[in-house]
Amino acid sequence: SSENSLSSFLILSSYGETSSALYLPFAYAKARFKQSPNKDIQFPTTQYNFNSEQFPFRTDCGRDQKIVFNEATELIRKHRSALLSLYCNYGKCLAKNTPILMYDGTIKMVQDIQVGDLLMGDDSTPRNVLSLARGHEEMYEVVPIKGDSYTVNKSHILSLKISGNRNIIKCRRHNGEMRSWFVKWFDHEHLKLRTKHFYHHDHKSDSETYAAAKKFCDSIDSADIIDISVEDYINLPASFHGPAGPLLGYKVGVDFDAQLVDIDPYMLGYWLGDGVSSVPKITTIDQPVLDYFEKHLKPLGLYLNPNKHDPITYSIRGTGRMYSNLFLNALKSYNLLNNKHIPQVYKSNTREVRLQLLAGLLDSDGSLQCNCFDFIQKSKVLAEDTLFLVRSLGLAAYIKKCQKTCT
Repeated sequence: SSENSLSSFLILSSYGETSSALYLPFAYAKARFKQSPNKDIQFPTTQYNFNSEQFPFRTDCGRDQKIVFNEATELIRKHRSALLSLYCNYGKCLAKNTPILMYDGTIKMVQDIQVGDLLMGDDSTPRNVLSLARGHEEMYEVVPIKGDSYTVNKSHILSLKISGNRNIIKCRRHNGEMRSWFVKWFDHEHLKLRTKHFYHHDHKSDSETYAAAKKFCDSIDSADIIDISVEDYINLPASFHGPAGPLLGYKVGVDFDAQLVDIDPYMLGYWLGDGVSSVPKITTIDQPVLDYFEKHLKPLGLYLNPNKHDPITYSIRGTGRMYSNLFLNALKSYNLLNNKHIPQVYKSNTREVRLQLLAGLLDSDGSLQCNCFDFIQKSKVLAEDTLFLVRSLGLAAYIKKCQKTCT
């Protein structure tokens, strides 16, 4: 009977995929490509009474399977076919309140993401949200050696770079004599590191040995990035874990489209770092900074006016009544007076604009120590904005609380 036939139908196995082929449901493939994959096969039209009680859901993830079942049966009723694309055990989730970078440079919490939203990809192109998942699964906290930790479910896919993949390494004997060149690469199929030696005694010269190793290395088809679930990563040998392991998390800078801004980014950065919060004033003793302001304020009908009682503090003023103070007007339009922060239009602008803004911040209140810059700010909002700015440029940055005194 039709009911007996239905009870053995596994809705979660509606398609399969290999490295060379994708298997689609017959009805979907026929409708999508307007032809029958096999004209000798005839499928009779049937009408089934879908009932979830007929499906033996697994107890450990039955709730999630029931969600998929309900969505699929609804699609079948409406469109006569459904194609499911799911990771085993269902779902790729981040913990609630995990911040997500959107394509426009803004931040959304993961629970606020909607279908149709555009996320920022690691190649600075948008990732369109096609569907959302909700469910329950064991969660893990991912703690990078550098950077902020985040929490994901065990089915979450980690994109990791493979350190030393397709690398040619020189091998010497204890006495320093050349022994061989060997090639090291990552075997994606078996999740193992592989090596192959090319010995000097098999070739006429060192250059010939290296050439053989290079030819073999170039022939290896092994991507430098692996996508692996948290669960599979945990099950890898201990040698794969930690900073000495071959699989490493990575960060990249992002590119944004150009947007018009009302204040030169360097001047805004300098005012944010060391300006008076309530008015357009800066404090500096650096002549190059004064020269820069004078040069870029003049076309706006503005100039620097030194304070009589504090000669290293300068007000930004207009040259006459016919000119309005465009610098002050911009501070007002960006809501920056007594509210220092980096406006979104600067945070999600071109790399050049962001670099100039960062230069202004560092020149105003930054210092260079041990090949690293530090930037001291009592405003947590401005500190977090600066952190975003630096990381958006592909640079490492961290926030640390400290106490400073003026002498």
